[in-house]
Amino acid sequence: MQDNYFKKTLTFKHEDKTLQFHVSQELFSSYEVDAGTRFLLRTLDYLPLNKVRRVLDVGCGYGPLGLALQKLDKRRSVHLVDRDALAVDFAQQNAMLNDLHNVQIYGSLGYDAVMEREFDLIVSNIPGKAGEDVITHLIRGARPFLAKEGHVAIVVVTPLVTLVENVLAGATDTDV
Repeated sequence: MQDNYFKKTLTFKHEDKTLQFHVSQELFSSYEVDAGTRFLLRTLDYLPLNKVRRVLDVGCGYGPLGLALQKLDKRRSVHLVDRDALAVDFAQQNAMLNDLHNVQIYGSLGYDAVMEREFDLIVSNIPGKAGEDVITHLIRGARPFLAKEGHVAIVVVTPLVTLVENVLAGATDTDV
């Protein structure tokens, strides 16, 4: 870990699992695991998660979404990607800190470096500062990476809801 960027260790509990996360002031949500991530994880309980074997976390940050999903079922294979090298470093450290081994964590601008396909679930906590092009890419770009019965689950801040609704309204079956 890059010690000069380390801020503190967060403890996060989801369902009956507890995770520790090293965080940096330079990364999103360094005070606590944010409400959007917690909300998305609770919402995923409505999916048949027991059938989810392959997960892609796009824009993973220090890893709370993807690593929590892997911790819930260690048979699950999880890919975590982020464009930020510091985020990738912290996510890798957090996977080790939580003894999670069935994960691949690497740099990628959206889906650009993702070489695998057939994910059962793609998750993303889309940044509040994301613009229309980024949101469109993250939503419409998911299709080629999904398994036939796969799901995309995202969370956005309230000011982005209308934009996401418009992207979804303009999408075709081949987009999402």
